[in-house]
Order: sequence, then structure tokens, then C-alpha cells
Amino acid sequence: MNLIGLSTGRRDLPGAEHVLHELVALLGRPAVRLACTHFVGGFVDLSLETAGPVPLPRGFSPSGAAVEAHRLGGGRAVLFDGAEELTGVLTVEALVGRSAIERVTVLAGADPGPGARVDTLGYLRPARVGGALTLATTPGLLTGGGHGLVPFELADQGTCCGGH
Repeated sequence: MNLIGLSTGRRDLPGAEHVLHELVALLGRPAVRLACTHFVGGFVDLSLETAGPVPLPRGFSPSGAAVEAHRLGGGRAVLFDGAEELTGVLTVEALVGRSAIERVTVLAGADPGPGARVDTLGYLRPARVGGALTLATTPGLLTGGGHGLVPFELADQGTCCGGH
């Protein structure tokens, strides 16, 4: 495994993720095993685990802080092994079995059992907690009806509390 850190120059997660996806398109998805975002000095930097050495793309500056955060077990995963297989409503057991996600948690609750249903909503951003890829969820309505779990981080999160 090879680990590189890159500065995006972006302050917002959507902008940094856009940069990340462009970068992965240049490097090729199979080469990138895990890609994470990290907040570094008010900016969103990237760490990428690659299958082997890759050249530093033009226009990017290295980020030693992102590498160090990754080595310490942190980061918010945007791309990870098996992510493409996680669509629709899945059990926790299937979600963990098909991907690099190692654990599913429920905010302010007990960890769900293997049969608990999770609606991916087409957007999963697990965090590395002590190096383990962990998906934070919350109780919610499943697509098509019924109750289960949904990701805590949604694709189009609005601001809360009147925008402050």
C-alpha cells in the first residue's frame, strides 16, 4: 500500500470531493483503494491509499498533515473498497460483508444487530475511527416505507439552527 496526502486548496467538502473524483479519474479507480478527506488548517485535504506508487498529479501540493491524520486512523472516506456495491436498503451484515466498512453505529443508541436495515440513500461517508471504517447512522424512514437506519451524513445537508 502507498499513502499520499494532497492539499486541495478548498474549504468546503463538496468542492474537495469534486477535486478528489477528478483526481481518481486521472489515476484510475482500481489504483485508489481508499480516499479520505481531512480538515487541515481550515482547508479540506485528501489522503489516498493506492495499490502502488503514483506520481503526484500536476497542480497539487503534498499534504503531510493529511498523511499523518490518516496514519493516526482518522479521515472521512469518500471512496473505499466495495462502495459501488452499497445501494438501496441493505442489512448491516450485507453492508459490512460487501465493503471495507467494518462497523455501523447508531447515534445516541446501541449498535445495531446484523439484521438491522440501512437505507444507503446513494451516499455513504463512513469515518475512520481508530483506523476502522465506521458508518454513523440514525433512525429514519426507509425508501419505500418502513423504519430502519439512514446515514447520519446526507448528500445535501442543509444548515440547522437558522444557518448559524
